[in-house]
Amino acid sequence: MTSVHIEPAAGNARFRMENLAITDYGSITNGLFYFASPTPGHVTFDVEWSGVKSRHRVRNADVDQHFGGEFVTTATQASWHDSNGGTLVFESSDDGQSTNFAQVGHEFNGAFFPG
Repeated sequence: MTSVHIEPAAGNARFRMENLAITDYGSITNGLFYFASPTPGHVTFDVEWSGVKSRHRVRNADVDQHFGGEFVTTATQASWHDSNGGTLVFESSDDGQSTNFAQVGHEFNGAFFPG
């Protein structure tokens, strides 16, 4: 199951994915240099943004930029579960989670930048 729900003006969003097939390389080094064959795995995650902390409007009309948007700084909560066929399972915990930076918004750029 995949679920995406976004309410940028309210500062709320949620992205959930269940049982997504991945390739598990076991380590960053193996992922980069492929010392050993990867193992098939699956991940399930749920990320939720909520709790308006501040609002920001951005507009850069510079000809090389053409970027703008309305953004809401929020908190976020995430859960993660993965396994690689039963030999390894990892599951996140809510204990000690903190948000360094989270933002929900509506961006416009390039051809979508209003004149």
